[in-house]
Amino acid sequence: MYRLFSLLSKYRNAILFLVLELIAFFCIVRYNDAQRHVMGDALMDFSASIYDGRSSVDEFFKLKSKNKELEADAQFLQERLAQAERQIQEYQSLLNLDSLNKIDLLELEREKPYSFIAAHVVKNTVHKNYNYIVLDKGSNDGVEKDMGLVSLQGVAGRVIRVGEDYSLALSALNLTFKLSLQALDDSARWVAGTAGVYEWNGGDPRFAYLKSIPETAELKENYTVVTSEHSLIFPPGYKVGTVLELGDNPEEGFFNATIKLSTDFSKLDNVYLVKSSFKTEIDSLSLNLPGNE
Repeated sequence: MYRLFSLLSKYRNAILFLVLELIAFFCIVRYNDAQRHVMGDALMDFSASIYDGRSSVDEFFKLKSKNKELEADAQFLQERLAQAERQIQEYQSLLNLDSLNKIDLLELEREKPYSFIAAHVVKNTVHKNYNYIVLDKGSNDGVEKDMGLVSLQGVAGRVIRVGEDYSLALSALNLTFKLSLQALDDSARWVAGTAGVYEWNGGDPRFAYLKSIPETAELKENYTVVTSEHSLIFPPGYKVGTVLELGDNPEEGFFNATIKLSTDFSKLDNVYLVKSSFKTEIDSLSLNLPGNE
């Protein structure tokens, strides 16, 4: 003990200097926005790289389960491809092929409203009220703030912060996450008047709510709930879940519905960032309107 006190006494000036330096550094980061954001980005990159390394080790020991997931994803994509081919055949039977030959297919290709960036989940929480997802793609990969985040099963979240090599997404399992939704019937047709708002109230990560549905809407259990045509960051019709139960709403003229989410957030791994080609232009139209300055 005497040696410890002797050592502390010998280096007391250096220790005091380091303590004061840490206090000064904390004050600079705490009370200056620019430094706080720089430090936040640096910590995000540092923690993400640590989780990335740990996830690489975990993946090595989970190759068998990964192969099963890939097989399931491949089957899902094959089903989507077969469905798309059937739709194309139906459209072709309705179109005048002579006029179709005059269409500039390259121009149509350039006008695709959405593109996707594949990413891997580095860190993901599901049992908090405010859950977030760290991704291994950043600005160097074309990621931008407010991009939608989806899995092959359904909607997963929205990007809120972007670093050079990593990005942070607001999970759909977050009390602040909101999304405009609509329902499809058993024949995959839009159900009129079912537009509502997605909300997650915490608790079970398997369920969320479709709120503020007009009382006149003919919504039924087991109907599919998808992103609406009013969303700027998600393709319309992308699956969110299925209606599990219809409930009441304290607001007169409306009701709520419990949704069983299609995305299994506890196993979220391979995801896709959604880039909308027209969102930037639409946002710019309202940039200088009164109240938006």
